[in-house]
Amino acid sequence: MNASSVVWEGHAARAARRWNLAWWLQAFAPAAGLVSLAVFGTVFYFRTQGHPLPAGLSAAVITGAYGLAALWAWGRVKRRFADRADAMVRLESHLRLNNALTAASQGVTAWPEVPSTVDDGLRFRSSWLAAPAVLTTACLLLAFLLPVPEKAAAVTIPPPQALERADAILKTLESQQVADPAELEKAREQLEALRAQDPKEYYSHHSLEAADTLESNLQHAAGEMGRNLQTAVQSAESLEKFDTSLSPAARQQLERDFQNAVEGIKNSSLGKNDALMKQLQSLDPSKLKQLDPQQLEKMLQNLKSKCEACRQCQGQGEAGMSEAEKALNDLLNGNGKGKGKGEGEGDGEGEGEGMGRGGVSRGPGTGPLRFEKNESELGTSRLEHLESKDLSRTLPGDNLGTTDTEHQLDKTPTGPSAGGNVASPGSGGDAVWRDRLLPEERRVLRDYFK
Repeated sequence: MNASSVVWEGHAARAARRWNLAWWLQAFAPAAGLVSLAVFGTVFYFRTQGHPLPAGLSAAVITGAYGLAALWAWGRVKRRFADRADAMVRLESHLRLNNALTAASQGVTAWPEVPSTVDDGLRFRSSWLAAPAVLTTACLLLAFLLPVPEKAAAVTIPPPQALERADAILKTLESQQVADPAELEKAREQLEALRAQDPKEYYSHHSLEAADTLESNLQHAAGEMGRNLQTAVQSAESLEKFDTSLSPAARQQLERDFQNAVEGIKNSSLGKNDALMKQLQSLDPSKLKQLDPQQLEKMLQNLKSKCEACRQCQGQGEAGMSEAEKALNDLLNGNGKGKGKGEGEGDGEGEGEGMGRGGVSRGPGTGPLRFEKNESELGTSRLEHLESKDLSRTLPGDNLGTTDTEHQLDKTPTGPSAGGNVASPGSGGDAVWRDRLLPEERRVLRDYFK
């Protein structure tokens, strides 16, 4: 083997390597781009989820992914790889040696002289290779350097307001001890069952209807309890305060009201509370004088607080009253400010707490509100219409006025006569019968059609 053969064999091996590299890059470049996109998505996802990414493990996984892509590309194009003989043919074709290298390699002829520069004619397209390289670099940099947005806090769906209000009612009733604890526990279980459901179902039709029904039932029961407690307190106060001045009929009515109120509390849909019933039973209308005044006052104040709590559960506390309702409540309960002289149709006058709060036998006095037998006449049932004398603003179809008129009929009897022919059908304003119009009507028509 001479020196020329060694040189030509080296050039052939170099050309074969360049040939095979070109085929491998053609298959590997798209695969590397896809791997880069997958690496970017995976790394960025783990970063947004707050999972730690160890540098060594991340490098090993990424290197393995690109290695698998390289092996896949090699396996796909290896059948197209060139050997040394193919490279000799490539050099002969490009250098125009007319099969001299092939013949020399077979020992047929001598090896040709080696030129100063040997070019195999293969060129890599840098623009085609730049796109996958830029994509790979950008994906890797963005995967690890792109700022991660703060993870949005999980959206919590609050339960309906009806459940919150029902919970407040239950807490008030439990703290005031005005209902059967077993009944309140059942209502609490219903409330917790509605709260425990999937938050996505909170505002469905059946869930909202169940929450509203629960709240409505509790409000209604609390309102009934509050009204019965108020009746019982007012009856006991009147029996204790006006004991000597009450007539037998008035006393019997107050005792009956008290007993009816106690019975209503006992038969409440919330059930009866043993402690409350024991307290009410101690307020026997016929034995009020046997109780200590301070003890009686304390019991009545306790019942008043329970009554007010029940009213607030129903949404009828002081905060929900209008000014007129507050004034009426003060008038009925004797909570007016200052002292006033009770005046009325009773048998006398007397000083009383509140505005015009007289005794039972002296009349209720004059309160801030009056109750009249006849309703106020506001004139809202009388219909009126507006009249305008300015005819310049009238529109077609407006009623200008009505008057009573009579046609002047000629009632002179005449004999039969032949009918004549119409000279002309008329046109424009002549086609309108204006002979019987009033002067104002004729003037309006002239202004409208001029």
